[in-house]
Formats: sequence, C-alpha cells, structure tokens
Amino acid sequence: MTVSEMSSVTEVTPNAVRQRLARLMAQALVDEEIERTGQHGKQRRERGRPTHLYSLTEKARRQAGDNFADFAMVLWVEIRAVDDPDIRRELLQRVADALTRQYRGSISGAALKEKMLSLTSLFSDRRVTMSTMSCESESELPILVVEDCPYPQLAEQVRAICAVETKMISDLLGEKVQLTHCRLDGDRCCQFQIS
Repeated sequence: MTVSEMSSVTEVTPNAVRQRLARLMAQALVDEEIERTGQHGKQRRERGRPTHLYSLTEKARRQAGDNFADFAMVLWVEIRAVDDPDIRRELLQRVADALTRQYRGSISGAALKEKMLSLTSLFSDRRVTMSTMSCESESELPILVVEDCPYPQLAEQVRAICAVETKMISDLLGEKVQLTHCRLDGDRCCQFQIS
C-alpha cells in the first residue's frame, strides 16, 4: 500500500503513517519499494514523484501469522491417534528434525556455552523467554531455563511436544539434553540440562 492508502484506511494522518512506517522499517518489519511504472504497467513520466509501496517483510508475516494454534492442536491429536507406536515415534522424530533444520542456521559458536547463548537469543527472537542458569561448580555446564512454554495449549494436551523440544535442543547444541523440570509437572519453569 501507499502512504495515502494507509492513511485513508486507518484514518491516521499521512505524517503519522510515515513515522510509524519508519519505526517498522527500522525493525525490519516493513519493506519499501519504489514503483517505477504507473498502474497497469504504463511507464511513468520522468517528472513527478515516484510511488512508494510498503509491504510486510517475512519476519512481520511470521509474527502476524501466529494464529495456527487450532491447526497445530488438531494435527497433534491426529498424530497421537496413530495406532502404531513406531509410526508415531517416527512422526515425532521427523517433526523434531524439521525444527532443527529450520533453526540450525541461527545457532552460532563453537563451544557449547556459546551455542547455549545463541539458542537463548533465538528463542527470545521468537518471544519465548529462555535463559541460562549457572551451576555452583565452574566445571558444570549452565542449565537452560525456559520461563514461557513455546506451545502452552499444545503441551497441556499433548505431552509428546516436550520430547520433541528436548530432541530439537539436543540436536541444535550437539549434546544430549534432558528435561529435568517441567511446568506440566507443577514446576515454575522448564529446565534442560546437559546429560
């Protein structure tokens, strides 16, 4: 949309729209494109102002499109309804592997502690509060603490999501991780420890 189109739709002044667009572009949530041709592909004249079009970035579409809870819930219920435990286990493994592939490029660092910090940053970007908790001994590795469940409604219905998340975190860190505390068991938060 153009600034004037957005101004008309939102009933906000064009200056206010421009200010908000500038903030959204600084956050990489909106892209600006300069249209060089007129409507229906007609060439614009050399004089006059070009048309600026604004659209959501992929990052913004991901944030705006978080209304998939119903679909995910039905999908998990159907996976759980598969009679053959081997097929069910294979499906859950494939989900964990797909999530690992999706996030692997965002994990950096050579040392395990660096990877853990990178993982906490990745989860924070996805609006999930994750941190590392230091252990009493310097030789022990930190514990990953997840304050907010990434899949709260789903986890309450389908406990297997915890196993998928544990597998994904293990794969991303390259170390076996164990879920030692879980909100579903009444704990304040979930904790993952290198085993």
